[in-house]
Amino acid sequence: MKRLLQMRRILLPLLFIVACACALWVTLWMPSRGTSSAPGTCCCCESKCDADESPRFAVRWRVPFAARPAPPCAAGEGWIVADEAGGVTALGHDGAVRWRAAFSNQVFEAAAAVSDGIAIVASRKGEVIALRLEDGRTIWSRTTEGLFLRAPPVGVVNHEPVVWLMSQADGQLFCLRMRDGAVIWSGEPTNRCDGEPVMWQGRIAYGNCDGAVYLFDAATGAAHGKIEVGADDQMAGGLLALPDGRLIGGTRQGHLVAVDPVALKLVARTVVAQSEAFATPVMTSDGEIATGTPEGEVVFCRLDGDALQVTGRVTLGTSEAGELVSTDDGIFALCGGELCVVAPEQRTVKRIALGDDAYGLAVDAHGAIVCVADQSLVCVEGGGQ
Repeated sequence: MKRLLQMRRILLPLLFIVACACALWVTLWMPSRGTSSAPGTCCCCESKCDADESPRFAVRWRVPFAARPAPPCAAGEGWIVADEAGGVTALGHDGAVRWRAAFSNQVFEAAAAVSDGIAIVASRKGEVIALRLEDGRTIWSRTTEGLFLRAPPVGVVNHEPVVWLMSQADGQLFCLRMRDGAVIWSGEPTNRCDGEPVMWQGRIAYGNCDGAVYLFDAATGAAHGKIEVGADDQMAGGLLALPDGRLIGGTRQGHLVAVDPVALKLVARTVVAQSEAFATPVMTSDGEIATGTPEGEVVFCRLDGDALQVTGRVTLGTSEAGELVSTDDGIFALCGGELCVVAPEQRTVKRIALGDDAYGLAVDAHGAIVCVADQSLVCVEGGGQ
């Protein structure tokens, strides 16, 4: 027993010294698990990672809204977002709120429009309101008989900035002066159109439930005729204006059609969807035409002469691929709560989960992709210029 006590007196100090030495060695010489000890190591697992394998596109910020937001509108270094409770919010490029405005008894479903330092919002009840982009102060308001659900295009008439609005209920067009809201001209109703009008070469056009494309002079509102595409080919989406002046749009019969607004004739037609094709087509960086389908596909076509031919299909999912944006990085599309990035040449797809209810796809001058998801504005950065 005496010898055992003597050994304990000797061993305990030695064990204490060894423990201290080990702790000191771990602290000073072993690399921390919280940071990478060498290039190419991953801080979460200390294993080798290829930086190129990380996603190019990532969600940068989310801004929730108290009411359902309308699609966003790019505005200089930020965004303008109206909502169904009559609110208008200006956000910076980083998602910070710059100002808010509110209008009682108004419901905004259409995206805003921005020009000449002014933001224009138009409501379901026909009210058109101009706000100063700098601080949200109301400049003027104008009451019309329209029902506005889509973003109004902006431009210039006789050296004056103007905004064109189309009533989705009956296709009636309005041209208002930006600085004071004066009505420059208003057109005659045609029929319901759920898409937005397109501006090109001094004219404005849209397709409607007549199964026809209607053409007007953008400066005067004078009618330039209509092009019938088929009694059963009702049109509810927007049109794409090609560089040669021809127009492309989808129909209820699942057709993509090309029309010549000069000759006032249908040029070509091809099947792209099993049901209606109401997505607004876009043009890719290499000149192809792309459109989405209710079956969750992006369909690529080419218009050669008077022949419109399908050149490829990419399946995104089983939900509708209804909104597309074309950039140098590829085609961005919303499908089933995901943002899908389609590389046109390789036909490869990258996916970013956003939420269950996603819509309002837009891109700004910095290449940031913004949309609405689950009543929040979501910004995805990493490409898009």
